[in-house]
Formats: sequence, C-alpha cells, structure tokens
Amino acid sequence: MFENPSPLMTYYGRKQNQGAIEALLRRTKYDLSVTLNSNNPITHWGIRHKYGQLIARLDCALLGPNWYRRGDDRLFGLAFLENRETNMHLHAVLRLPRCPMRRLKMPIEELIDYYWRRLVRGGSADVQWITDQGRVIRYVTKQLWRPQHPELYFITTEFHPQGTSGPRPPLPRAGQP
Repeated sequence: MFENPSPLMTYYGRKQNQGAIEALLRRTKYDLSVTLNSNNPITHWGIRHKYGQLIARLDCALLGPNWYRRGDDRLFGLAFLENRETNMHLHAVLRLPRCPMRRLKMPIEELIDYYWRRLVRGGSADVQWITDQGRVIRYVTKQLWRPQHPELYFITTEFHPQGTSGPRPPLPRAGQP
C-alpha cells in the first residue's frame, strides 16, 4: 500500500514549513544579520561546530568571564545552512545581549569577522545591522522550501551547557541565607 508522504516531502508542505519558521522568527527582535562563509570544503557538522565556537567567543567578549553561566542573558539567534553541495554557508539572525557594548575592544561587526576568520581559515563574515527585519527573515529562510534542503538550522541555545538555559535564581542579599 502507498503511504502518504511526509508534509516536508511535498512542495506545499515545505512552503508551509518555511512560512511557519518565518512567523516564529518574527516574534523576536533581532539586531544583526550575519552571513558566514567557509570558502573551503567543510561538512555541515564542521560548520555547526565552528558556529558554536563563534557564539561562545562572542558571549565571552560581550558578557565577561562567567558568560557560560549567564543562560538567558547570552546571545540568541538562528543560523540557516545553505548550499550544502556547492558553497556551504550560514545566514543568521542574532539578538545581542542587553549589556554595555563599551566592553568590546572593536565594533561587533569587526569582532564577528575577526573571530570567524580565526576559526575558519579562509572564511569570511558579512555583518549588517537589521533595519528591515521582515526582509532579512525572508532572506535567511529563502532555501527552506527546496527539497534538497531539509531543515538544517542551528539555534544558539544548542551550544549552551545543560542547566544554563533557564532563568537564574536571584542572588541572596546580604544577611539572607
């Protein structure tokens, strides 16, 4: 007997999925649009690992030495993998932590490019402040409808250590146990 195909196996199902992801992304305000190129052969696991390292380095630069304990204060965003067979790269939207940027030694755009080039030999990064979020969201999700492009996207919280993604307990005040 023939079974119904998965909704993601049909054009209509993939377009619905793309629309649902776009709607989900619109629920959060993002600050930066980032394109990360490897410019060299790399696997999707390799680029995922490098992206996780980039997020950790940015969190450390933005939040200081105990960045890994800061859970919900950390950088948040999603990155979408494109062109797995040819020029693999990521398109990401990032929400910066609400912390003073004066802590940085260079503008965030230059810092992302600097770290990515150190992580990925020959890599490059294009970082833009978001002025039209709807346009950026359509752009970063543009390949989700393609049959050869399953939902390969990474959420920054995937790289948080266990137990740090929830709200932190309040710190005790002086004189309290």
